[in-house]
Amino acid sequence: MISFIRQNSLATAEVKFGDKLHDYLTHLPTHSLFMEHLDYALSMVKRHEKVLAVVNLDIEKLSEVNQQYGYKNGDTLITETANRLVDLTRDSDIIARLGGSGFGLIMNFIERGEEVDKALQRIMKGMRLPFSVAGENIILKISYGICVYPTDQGSVDELSHYASLALDNAKQAGGNVHRYYNSEMNVDNSKRLRKEYDLRKALENGEFVLYFQPKVDAATGNIKGMEALIRWLHPERGIVSPLEFIPLLEESGMIVEAGDWVLRESCRLNKLWQDQGLEPLRVSVNVSSVQFKQGDFVERIALALKDTGLSADYLDVELTESCLMDDVTKNIDVLYEIKKMGVAISIDDFGTGYSSLSYLKKFPIDTLKIDRSFITNVQDRSGGDNAAIVTAIMALSHSLRLDVVAEGVETAQELAYLHALGCKTIQGFLFSKPLSVDEFTKIQQDSMHMKNILEQVRIELAG
Repeated sequence: MISFIRQNSLATAEVKFGDKLHDYLTHLPTHSLFMEHLDYALSMVKRHEKVLAVVNLDIEKLSEVNQQYGYKNGDTLITETANRLVDLTRDSDIIARLGGSGFGLIMNFIERGEEVDKALQRIMKGMRLPFSVAGENIILKISYGICVYPTDQGSVDELSHYASLALDNAKQAGGNVHRYYNSEMNVDNSKRLRKEYDLRKALENGEFVLYFQPKVDAATGNIKGMEALIRWLHPERGIVSPLEFIPLLEESGMIVEAGDWVLRESCRLNKLWQDQGLEPLRVSVNVSSVQFKQGDFVERIALALKDTGLSADYLDVELTESCLMDDVTKNIDVLYEIKKMGVAISIDDFGTGYSSLSYLKKFPIDTLKIDRSFITNVQDRSGGDNAAIVTAIMALSHSLRLDVVAEGVETAQELAYLHALGCKTIQGFLFSKPLSVDEFTKIQQDSMHMKNILEQVRIELAG
């Protein structure tokens, strides 16, 4: 049990379990009591001209700990985290659990601003030590956001908001780091909120469009399939790069709605092309981990196929390694449900994640897509490990009887090397950039387009 009676605290009596001011698990103050403590602490440091720091910290990927070790062990980890924070801070400091994986810290009555960083470094060093979970030692990744009064001026609510903004900034920087608040974060937050608003309007107003990049047979030049790629056709800025808006879609949760639209529109357009008499092709659709984890994801696929009339044989869902490894047992069941429908499954960006080979054999997948980072100059054995990595992936795919798609192929030399290894399907700028619906329709109608490009590649290699 955690004792939380501290000298400069409003808590002067034993914790009453079950009250709304203290967390049921750690017995630390909840957010409402934390704000009362902050109000009192701020008035005291103002009166005595001292320094005060507000720290928000968040345990990254706590959900993964819960999934791997169970919620009971996850709760134990939260309790141990709280206990360690108590041990690493002074009696005059205030610690609270702000909910979920988040904690708050008030550093009281500090003489000089530079002492805040020393205290924070001590806390971070202590929190980097391993925690014991289910008999295993794990190291937590924790992000920190800090504001310091009187450097950062404001009310109690404003100081709390500043620490929250700093924490968000730390997470956006990749996490497992600390960030001090600065006024630019307000500007960045305003821009972020504006972008979220614009994205919501884009979904409502139908501003998203699909582009398609062909997958080409390395031996014949025939188009074997296509990948659907979302683009934002902004009314003022034109085409907006997905690198700019997809992370925000994921963070805001709008990726589920956007992903549903991509799935349905890909199926609709593919069926339209087939109805126009064009060669039937399989369309690949990227699925985010947020979208995949929706409890009705399989039903959403079935409904998209039913409503558009597309046969399941002509749909392929692409999932990343990290997405599949989140909860392997559950994900295998979901994948088999998708396979029963007749939909193909690909692992996207293969080689960048952490797939266990023992699990890879259990996944009912059809295709491995080699990440473009391994394709660049793959033929140059003296320039890095790409050749060795791609060779190993090809050997693995052959042993598991899986198809392989090489992404990001841009040169004739890369194509030749990949083809020699047995990679039959190529995707990249060597053959085509992603194309609008009209542009992709035209290259489907022109059966010689890709074959002519392949012929030019062969001439270049021969010369």
